[in-house]
Formats: sequence, structure tokens, C-alpha cells
Amino acid sequence: VSTVANFNNTTAGNFINDGTLYVYSDFNNDGLISFSPISQGLTYFKGNQIAQTISGNTLSELNNVRFENNSVQPAFLLSGPISVAGVSDFFYGIVDNVNYPGSFVFEGQASHKSTSNNSYVAGYVERNQNNEFEFPIGDGGFFRPSAIGSTNALTNFFRSRYFLKNSNALHPHNQKDPLI
Repeated sequence: VSTVANFNNTTAGNFINDGTLYVYSDFNNDGLISFSPISQGLTYFKGNQIAQTISGNTLSELNNVRFENNSVQPAFLLSGPISVAGVSDFFYGIVDNVNYPGSFVFEGQASHKSTSNNSYVAGYVERNQNNEFEFPIGDGGFFRPSAIGSTNALTNFFRSRYFLKNSNALHPHNQKDPLI
């Protein structure tokens, strides 16, 4: 299925993506967007020339997702909640949830690929599991991932964000531990 115009799933809408959905414009979800547990569904955000807004009041549950938009960065303005259960392919385009109130969640076995200085999440990324994971984060045109290893932590929720700022004013560099 392809949508050239804006995709708008209203509160009464139920959309199950067990195939491939191409989204060429803005994406809004106020209803149910999900996939079947055995599906290989792919949501493909493919913009051209303009930034794409990903919005909504309801969590969009995506299995596999691909971000590809070579317009002026950031190419994806995330102002709604999305979760990825499969693979998130950051082919080209920065997902911005710093300037927009969206959230990006990776579920237990989710992963990502193709991250680079041209494609990452600028803002918080959340992880719903305490197994090994690399957060696809960055800021200011720089991909700067952070990672967690497998833990016995009491929590199954982790959150990370990269800030491109000089930390000296808050944490004086001359007072750091010599081992750091």
C-alpha cells in the first residue's frame, strides 16, 4: 500500500500492517496501528524535498521501519509515539524528537542498522528490555551511539540521548577522575 497524500488514521481506525506501507508524506495516528506477531510488515517513510511529520496521540506499533528522506535535515519530525519491534533501517534522514514531543521506543528484540552522521535519532530513544542494545542517537550532524550490555537490572526500561554541548560549566573537566 502507498500513500502519496497525508496518512491520517483517526480514532475509529484500525490499521494492521502485515505487508509494506509506503508513506510519502505526513503520517498521523490517533487510532490503532499494529502488525500480526508473525508478520514481516515494513513501514517505509520515503520523503522527497520536504520534511515528514510523524504525529498522533496513540502509539504506532511498527514491526520493521525504514527512514529515507534526503531533504534538509532533520527530515522526520516526530511528534507522536512510535515503537519498533523489528529492524529500524536509518537509510537516510534524521528523526527529530527534541523540538517535537514524540517518543521513539525499541521493543525487546528490536535493532537498527545503517545509522550514520546522516541518519539517527536527535532526542531520546527508549529501550523496553534489559538486554544488550546500542542506541541510535546523535546531535548536530553527529551520530554518537551509547550502549547498554545485558544486565540483571530491576528495570526493563532504559533511555538515552546525546547532547552536543561542552560539559565543562556543569562538570569541570579539571576535576574529573583521572581514570576517565
